[in-house]
Amino acid sequence: MPVPLAGPDGFLPLHTLLQIIPLSGSQGLELTPYAARGLTQTIRQIGDASNIKRTVIGTLVNATPPWFKQYSTTITCRDTNAPCLDDAFRGEVVEIHCAGEFNYPVGGSPHRAQVSGSSRQEGHIMFYRPILICMIKDIEPNFEEYEGYWSWRVEAEEVGLPAEQT
Repeated sequence: MPVPLAGPDGFLPLHTLLQIIPLSGSQGLELTPYAARGLTQTIRQIGDASNIKRTVIGTLVNATPPWFKQYSTTITCRDTNAPCLDDAFRGEVVEIHCAGEFNYPVGGSPHRAQVSGSSRQEGHIMFYRPILICMIKDIEPNFEEYEGYWSWRVEAEEVGLPAEQT
């Protein structure tokens, strides 16, 4: 497991807030120096809107079972190095300490575990960086030889709801 040493402005030494921690026994997909500067992380709900339907009298209802209230994430980046990819494969389980934030009203509670030290308050809203336990669905590295840059994309999806929600 990577050692989270403090860096400037709260960033880890890898120049990113994101951490990918392998949980499946693999050492693949750990971030390397200069692999994640300027990354983009998209977090979206799994599935689609097919469970939002109209009744016979025209009322719109959500028939999504609560156990499907999970997230998928796509992480993309272009930098001078790639993450460790030697033993990184689809199906690996990882703990992702997100770069992006979730939020909730003061007095409420977060629905995902929080990255230690990431909680902050603005007015009546609490912000935090979530921890997602995910399975890797796709890994796509791309090396641009002439420019000397790696472009990479990782897609992952939560493996289940956090214990406090089941």
